[in-house]
Amino acid sequence: MSNRVWSLLVLLPLLGAAPAFQDADVPLRRSDDPGRLTVLSSVDELTRHFSFARGEYGLIVQGGGIRNRHSQIAFDAYSRDGLTVGIEGGATGSLTELGDLRHQGTRHTLFFEVSRNGDSVVVPSLGGSGVFPLLPVQSGHSQPVRVGSIYAAKVVEKTARGEQITYALLRVVDHVPGRSVTIRWRLLD
Repeated sequence: MSNRVWSLLVLLPLLGAAPAFQDADVPLRRSDDPGRLTVLSSVDELTRHFSFARGEYGLIVQGGGIRNRHSQIAFDAYSRDGLTVGIEGGATGSLTELGDLRHQGTRHTLFFEVSRNGDSVVVPSLGGSGVFPLLPVQSGHSQPVRVGSIYAAKVVEKTARGEQITYALLRVVDHVPGRSVTIRWRLLD
């Protein structure tokens, strides 16, 4: 290995260029987060499930087997080419499709404008028609995947400390039927 490469490997973490790893027990909550791109794949069982609260895939390899680790949403696992929430243990959830919301006359999505107000999501630029009540939670609630559509997810989990509710917003960026879905997602405070 050349001295130049070795120097970069040593200096990049010191300069803050190395990826930041999040403690798995600390929920990812930042209201200014513009969203993250995540690919869920039905052909790879480890990347089929995802946890919004942890910001990581919801399955792990442990003791030679695959184990669930806080899965909140799954692709093509419970509904063919669909997204399903409320899938782990006694969890319930809802996935409300808002549609392909864009600024009038443009290709720009309204994804970044959506906020939560109680059990509704609000899109201010749509005025009175921009209030979307979330669907009631149930075990294993599914919606079909539609490219461009925005979905509001609510996942209710029972913990030793009581109920934990996670609200997330996702937009389907790409979909390869029977294989994968790419979502941009962010938590809703």
